[in-house]
Amino acid sequence: MAIRIPWDEHEEAILLDACLAVIGNKTSRADAILKVSNTLREKAVRNGIVIDSIYCNENGISMQIR
Repeated sequence: MAIRIPWDEHEEAILLDACLAVIGNKTSRADAILKVSNTLREKAVRNGIVIDSIYCNENGISMQIR
């Protein structure tokens, strides 16, 4: 079974910033999802977390941005 790693405040801020950008029509939903996914995946790798193709992927992020 996969280990669930709770979101930290920095990750929540990344998601909130993307949501506000979409609401404010500063970016498209698709672009925001891609950016959040890439940012969170890169952050995890920098922090030494071994990730797979599912970790913070675009499908998972799209469920967070509604």
